[in-house]
Amino acid sequence: MNVSRWLPTAVLTVALPCSIASMAATKASPADVDAFVKALPVPGSHDRPFLAVPPALLTRLSIDPATLRAVDPGVACDPDSKAISVLQAELGPIGHLQTLCTPDGRSHGTIALQGGASYVTTCGDGASVRLTTNLDVKAGDHSWHASTDSMPPARALALSCTGWTKVSG
Repeated sequence: MNVSRWLPTAVLTVALPCSIASMAATKASPADVDAFVKALPVPGSHDRPFLAVPPALLTRLSIDPATLRAVDPGVACDPDSKAISVLQAELGPIGHLQTLCTPDGRSHGTIALQGGASYVTTCGDGASVRLTTNLDVKAGDHSWHASTDSMPPARALALSCTGWTKVSG
């Protein structure tokens, strides 16, 4: 009897039902998904994206509020950063959240839910300007250089999100 022929089939026969059972155990109920979506601020609300999610729902979905705040497009980005950064987190069995932070003081959040629906939001006004002035003077053998750099006002990302807009699903 050749073990190499039936071993892969036996492993798949045992492993496949186990993985399907574990996936089914980690899915959120449709009612929980609906409750999560209803807790998201609607477009035009200009609110912090996750303040309305009830703590009981977060607990039921095994979503850590600290993890959620760490990727919340309204508060997670460093407004003084000079580089693009991407923050990501699993939202328990509900789906996945990705936040893109840009150097102009904006952030873009995307939630992909388990049923295929996706929502997006944009935070930050991006209207702040940084001015740099340089002056170079040369007289004979002497030269002088002066420069000034104005810092933009502190950005308040948490106060300027657009709410979540459904884009697919």
